[in-house]
Amino acid sequence: MRRVLEGLGLSAPGRDSILPLRLGPKTLPVAEALLGRGFYVAGIRAPTVPPGTERLRIALSAAHSTEQIEAFGQALRSTLSEVAPEAFGTGGPEPVTSAEPEGRACAGSVGGRP
Repeated sequence: MRRVLEGLGLSAPGRDSILPLRLGPKTLPVAEALLGRGFYVAGIRAPTVPPGTERLRIALSAAHSTEQIEAFGQALRSTLSEVAPEAFGTGGPEPVTSAEPEGRACAGSVGGRP
């Protein structure tokens, strides 16, 4: 999943199975748009986090397949392009590529529909 995010020019700090992706005020519209594409990602906002640091909470699971991870990456890329293009900075998104080497399907996104 980290490779997918990095391929999009995004980063999520930490080494845990929960990846926080800071999007600021666009967090909830992005979360709603991803849900419409079949991916549930919690949007965390103030007062849970300080204003301006709102984020998506991407939960990883060993149950997510490489295909699900890549599908989430494509959905995230499309959603951010439409709802929050500023999330990419000036370079724009890169194509999403394979998230994990063969046999490492443990890094997943969020309960995507098969």
